[in-house]
Amino acid sequence: MKGSKPIKRESLRRMIAGIQASKTKSVVLEGTQHKLSDVSSMCQASIDAGVDADAKQVVWREAVALSRGKDAALNPILLAFIGHLLVASTPSELEEYGLKPRSRAKTTPQTKVDAAEKAAATRTARNTMGKRQKAKVVGVVPTEDDDETDANAAVATPAAGAAAASAASKTTPQSN
Repeated sequence: MKGSKPIKRESLRRMIAGIQASKTKSVVLEGTQHKLSDVSSMCQASIDAGVDADAKQVVWREAVALSRGKDAALNPILLAFIGHLLVASTPSELEEYGLKPRSRAKTTPQTKVDAAEKAAATRTARNTMGKRQKAKVVGVVPTEDDDETDANAAVATPAAGAAAASAASKTTPQSN
């Protein structure tokens, strides 16, 4: 039978009701003689097993929820306790609690050299500097007066150049 569990159970209940209402006492199914009372008992057993499984599933879900709640309450305390043990205990004391001391990964000299070269290349590529290197960088910061003077000079320069050129042409002797 297909369908959800409630639909299947309801179908089996109807089947049992139909069998009980039937006047036939046995039937041949796939070449085998079966009593309808046995078929009815098998249907009821399937219904009972499904109901029992559902009840156990509800109990199981409640047990899982209870377990997760207990774990959630324990985990922060347990993690803090393990951290305390790792800091304050010797390796032999840690073994009593079933823990191992933290170990650091050992880097090879070649790895350190490669890391230093990579860091230097990154600093060069990004033009990053330390505070002493930044202090050595000196530039001229333009002020507002310098900006106005530069603008006047730029405007005055072509006029002054033209005036100088016309003055030079007046003072030069002309030949006829």
